[in-house]
Amino acid sequence: MEIHFVKKARKDYPEFNIFKGDEYCYCRPKRGGKRRFKTEDEAKLWIKSYAEGFMGEQASNVKEWRSRIEEISCEEEKDDLIQEIQDFLDEKESRLDNIPDQLKESHILNDHITELQELLQEIEDIEISED
Repeated sequence: MEIHFVKKARKDYPEFNIFKGDEYCYCRPKRGGKRRFKTEDEAKLWIKSYAEGFMGEQASNVKEWRSRIEEISCEEEKDDLIQEIQDFLDEKESRLDNIPDQLKESHILNDHITELQELLQEIEDIEISED
């Protein structure tokens, strides 16, 4: 996601505290429409929070998924768990796609994505015995 700069606003954007003639910047996430900011720092902070918006959720999800691994008793349960994690991973990758290229490589989302990929591999490697 790129940050674009505008030297003079053509109209008021009171919801963003930007008024005609003000300098501002904006970005366009894939979802949610254009976001306007008074300063570049505000934009960077918003992009960071947008990308990290559900990182706390990951910790609790991973804990739950790990406990569910112990309870897998059939291929259907295994496949359901894999799909749930894959959906979450896809969302993380989508958020990473919205981060400016210069920040992507060092972003914490990379660590979270790696953790999810390793968890998926661990589950895929589970052998289900047919009793």
